[in-house]
Amino acid sequence: AMQIMNGDVFVGEGVMQGHRAFRQLAVNTVLAMIVLQLTIPILGTSLPGVWCSYFVFNVGRLIGVLYHHFYQGPLALKRAAVT
Repeated sequence: AMQIMNGDVFVGEGVMQGHRAFRQLAVNTVLAMIVLQLTIPILGTSLPGVWCSYFVFNVGRLIGVLYHHFYQGPLALKRAAVT
């Protein structure tokens, strides 16, 4: 399941690069990294804890990609309806 989500994240971030949304991409990554840093002490530094923290990191990146796609980017529905 994580591999499928990671694929969506990588494709979405590639689309963001194509849209030249580098600032939003950087903000998404920094916010996801902050969440990762907060979850590692909670979930632990064992292998399962690190993998769960990495999962949380990628969920944060996915949320940022989806937010850009549906609300901020040039393909967002509200922008498509205006043009």
